[in-house]
Amino acid sequence: MGEDDDDEIVIDTSVPRPVTGIVITYVVLLGLGALLMGRSLPGSLIGSAPLLDLGLGLGLGLALVVASGILRAKSGLFDALEEAVRERLGELRLGAIIVLALLSALAEEVFFRGFLQTELGDLLGSEILGLVITSVGFGLLHTGPVSRFWPWTLFATVCGFLLGWLWIETAGLLAPVLVHFMVNAVNMARIILGGGGAAFPVRSGEGAR
Repeated sequence: MGEDDDDEIVIDTSVPRPVTGIVITYVVLLGLGALLMGRSLPGSLIGSAPLLDLGLGLGLGLALVVASGILRAKSGLFDALEEAVRERLGELRLGAIIVLALLSALAEEVFFRGFLQTELGDLLGSEILGLVITSVGFGLLHTGPVSRFWPWTLFATVCGFLLGWLWIETAGLLAPVLVHFMVNAVNMARIILGGGGAAFPVRSGEGAR
């Protein structure tokens, strides 16, 4: 007892309002995708060769993270986007970043690959047309409010083709979700926690433990 009684530990559990809106959007998208996929969802999440898909997802995810990092460092094309992400998401801890990255990856893959790409392919009688239309649409939905965000749209479109190809080749969502999650998690962590700096950053004033 004494002076220590006045030192209260305060844990900040508040979530920035834009992040709350993003989470709600992804929850709705995930629910819609799951509803539309119906009984095919459980089997599609794992696929027929989960260990192979896991390795494929990890390998391609790492390759895409490295490639995007090199492109960012050499070109500066994503500077405007990264600044907008920092302003919109504000201060997030690593746990919140991981949850947001996983939720966004799962929701978008279930809806775009699991439902939309499959549905369009069946409707048009061509897996390739389903892949192309879904990937282009996926890219266009990743468009910022100004024209200087075009690299984001182009990158998302390329990723859409890769993720759609993974869905076709593996007949499962494990590999696409894993690639999507790795790209989102690593880049958000670098942008928010590292201010766009190191690939594996720590908060300013904190050391590695």
